[in-house]
Amino acid sequence: MNEDDCFPLLLSGRERSGIDVTIRTAASRAEVADILDRYALSEADFVAGFPDLAKAVQELPDESPLPSDARLPTRMKNPGILGRPPDEPTTGAR
Repeated sequence: MNEDDCFPLLLSGRERSGIDVTIRTAASRAEVADILDRYALSEADFVAGFPDLAKAVQELPDESPLPSDARLPTRMKNPGILGRPPDEPTTGAR
């Protein structure tokens, strides 16, 4: 067995924990692919080193879902206190 055959096993406990936590918080397989790239971990090494986590990743959607406010017009993403955009003038005096 050469070093390439046991790559996932050569990771420290801290590295393995970091990879595990980061992947468990991913919302899509696309995010997992980015995480694997960040850690320079191939898909084959990921499956060999984290078989249970690899099974969980298969259940993730391909792409991340849009945030709930992503469909709102830009002006309404951050409504002011009264529910209108902060740049909209108030009318009338008290």
